[in-house]
Amino acid sequence: MKKTIAFFVFLAVLAALGTATQLSESQLVDALKKIYDWPAYEKLVFVTADGQFFVFGSGDPDSVTVRFYEIVKTLARKGQDFGTVTNIVHNHKRGLDFSLPDLVLFEKFKKLGFAGKFQIFYPHSGKLKTLEKGGSR
Repeated sequence: MKKTIAFFVFLAVLAALGTATQLSESQLVDALKKIYDWPAYEKLVFVTADGQFFVFGSGDPDSVTVRFYEIVKTLARKGQDFGTVTNIVHNHKRGLDFSLPDLVLFEKFKKLGFAGKFQIFYPHSGKLKTLEKGGSR
């Protein structure tokens, strides 16, 4: 049984960015490139309005297994909740779009107060895809 690993990361790149209230897309992509550089498994990243990054992973190359209470508890330890999260990002292999489980997860996060961007990051290309209300962009 794989043990779920939950950890949060304050990236060195954030120190260089200062305490921006919200990262630009290029700043977010730069930070995500560092997060997804290694190890090569799927990760779920929460970015808050004050620039904190919370990274969850289970060591699986194709999915992330994390309990909701672990996410809530980790965010709360740093004074955060779903209402302060601006971006929720996970990675996919090249060309894969939002899956049905992604859409279900997005709806659960919205019910918990998330109103930010739900995104896929493609580490090989450095591209972000954002889920829009009516589909994907």
